Amino acid sequence: MLDPVQAADIDNETADCDGEEWISVGSRWRVWWLILPAGCCVAALAMSLLSLVADRPAAVRWTMLVASVAAIWAIGSAVSIWRTRRWIRIRHDGFEVHTRRDETFYTDGQVSGLACLRIPDFHAGRLTSEQRQLTLWIDGGPAPTRIEAVNQFAPAAPDPLQPLIDRLQRRLLENAEDALRRHIPVEGERWQWDGQFLDYQLSSQKSGRVSIDEVSSVECLSGELRVWKSREPLPFLAIPLSRRDAWLLRALLESAIAARGDSTPVPDSSGDFGRLLFERRPTRLFGWVVTTMGLAVVAIATLLIAVGLARGRWPTVAIGLALLPAGGVVVYAGMRLIRSVLRCHEAGLLKTGFVGTTELRFDEIDVFSFDARRQYSHGRYSGTMITLIFANHSRPSAGIFHTETIPHVTDELEYLRERVSEHIARRMARMYAMTRVVQWTPELWFEETGLRYVRRSFWRRRPPRIIPYDAILEYEVDQDWLHIWSNEQERAVVKVRTSAPNFHPGLIVLEGLVGPMEREANGAAPSVPVPNRDPQEAADQGRQSAFESVFQSRLRDRNQ
Repeated sequence: MLDPVQAADIDNETADCDGEEWISVGSRWRVWWLILPAGCCVAALAMSLLSLVADRPAAVRWTMLVASVAAIWAIGSAVSIWRTRRWIRIRHDGFEVHTRRDETFYTDGQVSGLACLRIPDFHAGRLTSEQRQLTLWIDGGPAPTRIEAVNQFAPAAPDPLQPLIDRLQRRLLENAEDALRRHIPVEGERWQWDGQFLDYQLSSQKSGRVSIDEVSSVECLSGELRVWKSREPLPFLAIPLSRRDAWLLRALLESAIAARGDSTPVPDSSGDFGRLLFERRPTRLFGWVVTTMGLAVVAIATLLIAVGLARGRWPTVAIGLALLPAGGVVVYAGMRLIRSVLRCHEAGLLKTGFVGTTELRFDEIDVFSFDARRQYSHGRYSGTMITLIFANHSRPSAGIFHTETIPHVTDELEYLRERVSEHIARRMARMYAMTRVVQWTPELWFEETGLRYVRRSFWRRRPPRIIPYDAILEYEVDQDWLHIWSNEQERAVVKVRTSAPNFHPGLIVLEGLVGPMEREANGAAPSVPVPNRDPQEAADQGRQSAFESVFQSRLRDRNQ
């Protein structure tokens, strides 16, 4: 159930949107299946013109044939896009859908189901835009009418449909809670919830029923809603978020788990590391190369032994016998590298690799490095190489190293990065509150007077520079570098690589330190003063409140 303040905010946002311009939610002209045939048609016509000038009738006929086929393809694509163009305009009590054929108004009460999925669009490993896929089910006939709305917007830009989505989700959630109070089960696509038991269907032949007392956690990962049972590391239910009312099941289960409180304790699953969230496998190319080299050594050793025995050359046989176990060890190492996997659990990481299985809890990680470098081959993007390093000062042998090459950074890796960064950032914030000095990266330190920057140079060590927190105007992460600007000069005063150890945790601490300064500069109201409070204690409490506000904000963003 939404709190009154949040509900009022949604109503205000919807009222502000009432009467605005139409929002395009249908097909767009910038699609490859229109641009490609149009480009081929233009290129074929140009080749046909050149062939005509060169007096080559055979080439003219072939290029005109290609141009005709491409033109038919392009015209068909354009007509299809034109027919599926759609716009939505938000009203205070509903929304209007405009197509090429008609214009229809729907009230909020006619919407019986909703599915919403947010998909990032990447180009050359960089986030270029975000796509919102919204599906609405409308009552009013023998079968619900399905309306699909797809809109695209810039990264971190507000979604113009968000006020409508929030309003419809609030109404559907209130209806579901009211039905549960009247002992009417709530149904979704392949699931039913009556407030105590969840009935689900995985396939036409596999279904199940589970009590809320057995459910330990609910989370959205990789475009799926995943539900775990107590003492089980793997989720027993995974529903794509594109299915009808998958979001509603998450809201209902989270509300039931929160209402359960401590009356039904949920034991840990999978030992001390909790439920398994996801698995990542490194790039297997290196493992296959090592395995191939080991097999080559084994083959050479076998050949030497065979030749030595046939010709009676015992030194050759000895060399072969010495190489044979060495080749076997290399093959074994290559197979271990191929089978290596990084498992992210609720409370820590497990890495199965060449030396066995390494375990490291999140609260044990002292040093964390996240490096994402885009790779190019002959000027063309070939993937992003991800390198993760987790280390503990008291247990150097328990460090975890993971690398893989992927098309772009996935939400699983972002989740892992944020989870580890928040654990380390909390310890850094506590240490800063106690000692007033804490190291961020090898070049940056958080101090009481400001941010100390020691720029490293190949030739000489430059003197440290102190940047007061209230002098920091802006900071930005761009092209794998952090740039910090202050009021002392126009160009950036700090430039540090994002792959530096503990960069991401320190960025959270910087946000907590600079945030209060920005709010005071913008004229925001300070916290309520307490009489006779020590100024230093007040400053510490203000910083701690700022840190906690940053942590809660990042947690809300991750759970969306």
